[in-house]
Amino acid sequence: MSVLLSTLIGSSGSASDPREFKNWQDWYGERYGGQNNSYPDNQTPSSTRDAGNADGGTGTGAQQRRAPGGNTANGTAFNWVVPSGVSKIRITAVGGGGGGGHYGNSYYGDSGGGGGGFASGEYAVSAGATLSCTVGGGGFGFYGGSNGWGGTGGPTTVTGPNINIEATAGTGGYYTTNVGSGGSATASGSALVSGTSITAGGGRGGYGSPNGFGWGPEGYPTGGGGAAGSWRGTGGRGGDGAGGGYPHGGGGGGGIGGRGGDASNFNSPSASNYWAAGGGGSAGAGRNYIQDGPWSSHQSYGGPGLAGKATQEAVSYTMECPNSSNTAEGLGGNNMYTGYTSDNWKKASNGARYGDGVGSSQGSFGGGGGGGGSTYTVSIGGAGAGGVTYGEKSFNGILGRCVGGGGAGAPREDNNYGSTGHAGGEGGSGAGGGGGCTHTSSGNGHYSWQSWSDFSPVDLALYIPSGTASSQSYWQSGQGGHGGALGGGGGGGYHCAGGAGGIGGGGGGGHGWIYSSPGAGGPGGPGYLLIEW
Repeated sequence: MSVLLSTLIGSSGSASDPREFKNWQDWYGERYGGQNNSYPDNQTPSSTRDAGNADGGTGTGAQQRRAPGGNTANGTAFNWVVPSGVSKIRITAVGGGGGGGHYGNSYYGDSGGGGGGFASGEYAVSAGATLSCTVGGGGFGFYGGSNGWGGTGGPTTVTGPNINIEATAGTGGYYTTNVGSGGSATASGSALVSGTSITAGGGRGGYGSPNGFGWGPEGYPTGGGGAAGSWRGTGGRGGDGAGGGYPHGGGGGGGIGGRGGDASNFNSPSASNYWAAGGGGSAGAGRNYIQDGPWSSHQSYGGPGLAGKATQEAVSYTMECPNSSNTAEGLGGNNMYTGYTSDNWKKASNGARYGDGVGSSQGSFGGGGGGGGSTYTVSIGGAGAGGVTYGEKSFNGILGRCVGGGGAGAPREDNNYGSTGHAGGEGGSGAGGGGGCTHTSSGNGHYSWQSWSDFSPVDLALYIPSGTASSQSYWQSGQGGHGGALGGGGGGGYHCAGGAGGIGGGGGGGHGWIYSSPGAGGPGGPGYLLIEW
């Protein structure tokens, strides 16, 4: 049985609501920048918001950012008290993602960070019982003209009377096959309700190209970040890089339903038909780099999403909408490539995000198209924000809406601005970002992801604001696309940052090209905790 969200708004959960858990509170951790975990990213908002506010949420309590203690990615413990009249809760924890690495000495591709573990279980509790909770931070992406591993994220844990939940963090990547590994998960304790536990490890980061020539101007494909674990199982790995070439790009970030696409080499200096790889989706893998046919017919799709839209397949930048009706595709707008003076390219290249049912999503494009969720996610259909239906075990908040598709891989060349390079598309909820692409030393070298991005507490992932998206300097930056919630970031191009992971997702590698060149691995996504009752 399912029920429309519109029948629940303002009701705080009616008798006809099939969800077993109607009330909820959630927390997310810090994310870090720089070359260590010594300072937090100031773009992670500290503001709180009520999940039971007038926007239609059916939960209670405020969402909060939890600042780690001791200047590390490990969280500071805080207490949560079981409300009066409550005898069962569901606890779901996601560890922080690892950051992407950077090898600044010569020629090899940088590798992505691993995704955090995922642990969930239903527990018998007594009203007034106190739980001790920590929420891990995300690992830093290594920055600058030297060599270094990305940072390891922090674990998310909950302990209490006969309760033990732990989702460990993904580790950071470095270069070639020195990749970040995924976190693990535990849900145990005598209060655990039999048959309700879900534990899944995070996906590994993608490895950068191991085949450096040691000479010449060629670049080397980078690896994407791994996805966090989820109810769908082990997170998808980040896309791998291989070989070297004049045009080069990043592997796609992993999604919860499939790996990121793999990037390859293409050694013709005059080649224009090169694309980075697409990010993995919530329902399937991202597409590998392909080199058949003229550049105008290339398609570097992100992986499909559970919601079944064409945006989930992340139609690549230069492609027009494959279905003129658009409504069924959820693409919004008529022509998906009319030049880079608006968000049109962004609509074509990004997977869809659906927020958390309380606030407004910052990265969602188009509406409807139907498609069912799984046991733990909502089903999204119809147009715009409508058409949401719940099942009995649907997760509340962002976890119930991780049904998006991967970001598209970027092209080296487009028909407006030539052969400089481009940024990868953003991953939808539950999906990875697409790889960025450049051509040797062409393109705008940008290695500070902070200068482009904002963090959405509703989508629990970084996004590119419209003002930035309309900047030619950004389009041609070659930055890897940011992953959505639980998704990994795409690998970056020449002198450009890898994409950041959404909550729990690993960051992609940032490419530096040759000796002591700048570049920055994408940061891992912060940890996350959801308690429902």
